[in-house]
Amino acid sequence: MRSKLFMMILMATMAVAAGCGPEVRITHDPVVATSTETVTFTAEVLDGGPCKVEILVNATLVQTCNNVATGGTCTYTGGPYPAYEGTTVSFLATATDSDGDSDTRGYYYFGITDASYNWGTLPYAPARVKSFSSSYDHVFFHMASDYASRGAFVDDVEDKINDVLAEQAIVGTPYNMDKLNFWIYRKTAASASGCGQPNTDASTDIPWGNVHAVLHVANFGDCCNLSGRRYSAEGGNTKAFLHESGHGVFGLADEYCGNTSYFQPANEPNIFDTQAACQSEQTAKGRDPADCYRFCANQGGWWGIHDSDGSAPHNVMVRGMVNDLWGTESEERVRWYFDQF
Repeated sequence: MRSKLFMMILMATMAVAAGCGPEVRITHDPVVATSTETVTFTAEVLDGGPCKVEILVNATLVQTCNNVATGGTCTYTGGPYPAYEGTTVSFLATATDSDGDSDTRGYYYFGITDASYNWGTLPYAPARVKSFSSSYDHVFFHMASDYASRGAFVDDVEDKINDVLAEQAIVGTPYNMDKLNFWIYRKTAASASGCGQPNTDASTDIPWGNVHAVLHVANFGDCCNLSGRRYSAEGGNTKAFLHESGHGVFGLADEYCGNTSYFQPANEPNIFDTQAACQSEQTAKGRDPADCYRFCANQGGWWGIHDSDGSAPHNVMVRGMVNDLWGTESEERVRWYFDQF
């Protein structure tokens, strides 16, 4: 009996150690390429290594890397792709472990443009699109007039997709990132102020756009227009883009006390307009209702369970740097958002 019990424990331990198979993610740089540029594809084994990693571009195997450990990468630089100007290049990655279990991510599509970033006759181009379906959110990046070049703007878009959003554990998993499609809009934004105002043609050019992020160079206070799901952010490495994406993409409310407009999201709120609502949420989730506290007295008072005193660790909806925490309530809201697709 003891021997049988030992074997059962051993098998269970081995099953846990083996995990649920590999997980792979692939990115590309630049996210929109001119017909004279090369493109670097980077596949990363997120879990389940060591793995054999294969990268396919335009349905052709272009790179194989063996024994890629968890956290390791496999890269391939291809192009230029002049024959694809005005159309798209597609790519995917597959990771296969020693048991033969595999994970495939892709195909993703991005546009090949002319030297001026024109994508045929259309005023937009795909930057990282998994599906053209309206069932997913389509996030458009708009360039403010203070950029020195459109190439610099495209570089900043790449950073926002790959180095900000994809680096968030709760956002950047391949399963979640697949539900966001990223595009660049060719026409210069009307203004970066006022929470980012796209070119007036955008409403007719891209009526199917769901979220609009206006990137700018100047350093000033950014904001989000929640009803229009549009917001502004510096193109550089600041807190604005992730924090404002919390509003514009995921519908989160601010978690700091200051000159802002508070609201309690209708589904999986991250802040509460009464102590009772906050405590009811914690009780329903099996957490301690005593963790609720009034973090701000403005507009009748607002309650939450997050850190808000300015000390580390900060929350994304308090500050918004890449390594900040989302916090329990914000994570639940983000999970709810992705579950809608």
